[in-house]
Amino acid sequence: MQEHFVYRIKCENNDKVYIGQSVNPYKRFTQHMRRPPKKMKYDIDMSKTINVTFKLDILYSNMRKYKVDRMKNHYIQYFDSTSSIGYNNLQGKPTSYKKYWYLKRNNMICKC
Repeated sequence: MQEHFVYRIKCENNDKVYIGQSVNPYKRFTQHMRRPPKKMKYDIDMSKTINVTFKLDILYSNMRKYKVDRMKNHYIQYFDSTSSIGYNNLQGKPTSYKKYWYLKRNNMICKC
């Protein structure tokens, strides 16, 4: 079984975030920097002319893809990354993942 990750790309200059998932988040980050999602393109183009910095954070990992799908949806909502303060286009669905509620109750959810 392959490990899956939920990651966040954050623009340090304006605090906008993109939430994604991948089996290789570092490679995916590089791909986003070369060929960015439409909402991220302007800020990435600006990074080539002025000092705009993007940071990659790993938020969650698991061997089971369906659990990672649910946590990605949670983080899209948590960081409100489909609004004007984010780069995601699709709204995440509310999570019914029981482990999420356990982690949240015990303050084990990354609030990076």
